[in-house]
Amino acid sequence: FEKAIEIKPDTVESYMNLGNAYYSLKDYKNAIKYYEKAIEINSEHRSAYRNIGNAYYSIHNNEKYLENFKKAARLGDIEIQNWLRANGHSW
Repeated sequence: FEKAIEIKPDTVESYMNLGNAYYSLKDYKNAIKYYEKAIEINSEHRSAYRNIGNAYYSIHNNEKYLENFKKAARLGDIEIQNWLRANGHSW
């Protein structure tokens, strides 16, 4: 994935894939870093906000995970909208 970023640094999916790889290794700090780079390219990429939220949830940062889940919900992520609603949160 890093090679793909070198070749074409403006591709959201390369950053998402690298973020996913770090997430699967439980390296949440680096996962967040690459998801945020994806958002720099496309600020309306709801999966990036959802994934950042999941990473912050995994490290128990309630403020940050809710902030990112709400952004994903506002961008139309139905599953996150349902999760927020079921847990008493608005977006």
